[in-house]
Amino acid sequence: MAAEKIHCLYCNSLNELSHKHCDHCGMAMPKSHPHSAAYRQKRFKWAVVAIAIFCVFMMLYLPR
Repeated sequence: MAAEKIHCLYCNSLNELSHKHCDHCGMAMPKSHPHSAAYRQKRFKWAVVAIAIFCVFMMLYLPR
């Protein structure tokens, strides 16, 4: 399986997620990159929870 590749936030070149520094510009790669699958999945879970809570609140709050 190929390693996940992400773009550098500074020079936009492709790097492997496991790299600590960009191969092109040498800048440090962030620990939590906004384009990584783990970051997107974590954000998606919180969005689903927030929407579910909002829907339950609206069902109880709105008159029938």
